[in-house]
Amino acid sequence: MMLESLKCLKDILDHLVCFQSWRRLQNWIFRTS
Repeated sequence: MMLESLKCLKDILDHLVCFQSWRRLQNWIFRTS
């Protein structure tokens, strides 16, 4: 049970990191174009 929730939490964190990186990339592209 604990392991499953930790895995879920990690997935959520990975999602957030990915999302923020994507936003940063979009902002950078928007500025440079």
